Amino acid sequence: MKQDFDPSVENTVDPGFEKLAKIVYDEAGLVLVAEKATMVSSRLRHRLKVSNINSLSEYCEFVLSNEGTIEKKHMISALTTNVSNFFREPHHFDLLRDQLAPSMQTELRKGNPVRIWSAGCSTGQEPYSIAMTLAVLDPIFQSGDFRILASDIDPEVIQTAKHGKY
Repeated sequence: MKQDFDPSVENTVDPGFEKLAKIVYDEAGLVLVAEKATMVSSRLRHRLKVSNINSLSEYCEFVLSNEGTIEKKHMISALTTNVSNFFREPHHFDLLRDQLAPSMQTELRKGNPVRIWSAGCSTGQEPYSIAMTLAVLDPIFQSGDFRILASDIDPEVIQTAKHGKY
C-alpha cells in the first residue's frame, strides 16, 4: 500500500517524489535527492494548497497538464534556493582577482572581448560583486569589451535584480 507523503515519518518518501524529481530535472536541471523530501514537501505545501491538490503525485500530473503550465513555473520558483549576498563566499572573489583576472586583463588589452556568466545569481548581488572586484583592480574592466551576464531560473528574483536596489 502506498503512503501519502508525511514529512513527520522519517525514511518515507512520497511515491510521487521520483516523478517530481524527474520533472524538475527535465524542466530546470535541478537535482532533488530523496534526503531532501521533507524540504521539498515544505516548499511545495503552499503550492498544493493553492492548487487544491492533496498529494504530490496529483500535483505532478497537474503540472504536466496543459492547465498546469503556469503552476509548473511557480513550482520551480518554490524549489529554487534564492540566496544572494554581496561578496558571498569571499574565496571565490579572491580566486577571481588573483588567478583569473590577469588573463582577462591580457585579453582585454589585446582588444578581445571577455565575458563572465553569473548563473543562478538570484537577486543579483554576485554579478555586482564580480564587477566591483574587477573594476577596482584595473580600469580596463570599465573601458574594455567586458560584459557580465547574470541569470537565474526564477523569474521573481530576476524582477528584483532588474531593479538593482539593495
